[in-house]
Amino acid sequence: MRTTLALLILLFASDSIAQVTLDQTYHDFGEIYKGDKRVAEFNLMNNSDKKLYILRADKDMELDIRFSTKTVEPGAYATIRIQVNPGSKGRFNKRTSLWISSSQEPFPLELVGDVKELETSFQPCPTFRNPNSVQAIQFSMVATVIDANTELPVGGATIQMLRNGVPLEAPLIADEGGKASLEIPLGLYYVITSAGGYETDEADIYLNRSRREVKIKLKPLEKRDDPIPEPVKTIELSALESTTITAEPEAVTTPARTTMPEGFSPENYSANNIVFLIDVSGSMRQLGRLDLLKASMLELVKILRDIDKVSILTYTATSKMVMESMNATESNKKLMVSIITGLEAKGSTQGGQALQSAFAVVKRHYVKNGSNQVVMATDGLFRDKYSDMLKLVEANTSSDRNISVVGIKNASRSAAQMLEIATAGSGHYINIQTYDDAQQNLVHGIKAACVKN
Repeated sequence: MRTTLALLILLFASDSIAQVTLDQTYHDFGEIYKGDKRVAEFNLMNNSDKKLYILRADKDMELDIRFSTKTVEPGAYATIRIQVNPGSKGRFNKRTSLWISSSQEPFPLELVGDVKELETSFQPCPTFRNPNSVQAIQFSMVATVIDANTELPVGGATIQMLRNGVPLEAPLIADEGGKASLEIPLGLYYVITSAGGYETDEADIYLNRSRREVKIKLKPLEKRDDPIPEPVKTIELSALESTTITAEPEAVTTPARTTMPEGFSPENYSANNIVFLIDVSGSMRQLGRLDLLKASMLELVKILRDIDKVSILTYTATSKMVMESMNATESNKKLMVSIITGLEAKGSTQGGQALQSAFAVVKRHYVKNGSNQVVMATDGLFRDKYSDMLKLVEANTSSDRNISVVGIKNASRSAAQMLEIATAGSGHYINIQTYDDAQQNLVHGIKAACVKN
């Protein structure tokens, strides 16, 4: 009897935790200098049908913890804001436990970083009464744009900067000396630089106190002389009749944009059940890949309707549910944006087990007469056996359930594999190599999957 009771309690606790999710349980501040932002935010989502309460977070002398609310209604979320006040230099690993009313087990939260400079005094953690107070200390960044061949300044160049996939309010314009400056927080940025007569340059740049100045080299466009037309040759009719022309088939990527109805109305587009499966391995941190993915997902969130459902899983060596399926209402969109911009990359990539989890989620939230699809976003560097992944995709694809693959700055070899996976999954291969791609291709791929015939 006691054993049975213990098992029932364990099952109840496990089910309760499954209905409450956090967008992250780990935050890495990296190197911390005097004046840097030391605040992390964790969003707790109540996916159950009952109200829950945040009871407490375990105390630590170097952690200042605030809650947006301690009462979380069904389908709503609360934000836990934690400020770290380290008392010594060097690496730190702070842990606290978050206790909620619906579970006998706490959520563990972990914060790590490396303190290079100490603060002379600490201000309290910003409250939720004044959300604008959560601001990182700004510093002046200077960018210099030059010609890659002559190293002469390129005046009038446009510099667009993204942080976590979100563009800064207005692009910078370089002066006659090719210089532009801006007060910004420390951190990693994706920088797009363009000028007339030059190739557009896109790169990820980490800016901190030891790297305030950035030199951007633009390559001039190749000048091509118009070819001298050759005299038109007369071709005999008999030659035309005997000649067979074979066209090489083109690789299918993002669907052609000319065939889509305007807007995103329910009359033209079915309801969506989208399960994003996002690669957050270490390679996604390189070349601005994660920033481009975030930018593309944020563009999609803008057009989603109340009838559309979205789930988000991330994966490295294992998969993790960071956002249970929710309808894209205006209030839920705010949480989606917060979760998307907060994604971080680390670890190695193994997609097989994660794909199984994603297929289970898309089946669980199936929408009748709608578009049910897994959207796998990656740079394509899998450690799994490729043939096994193809079999998994084929086994889980049906007439009303498919998988599309988003390739982020991937190599040609992995692009071919992604296309094969998308084809086997009756979906689309969506190619994102540039910021322009990020602004358009994912949106169009999703619309192509749910357009009504």
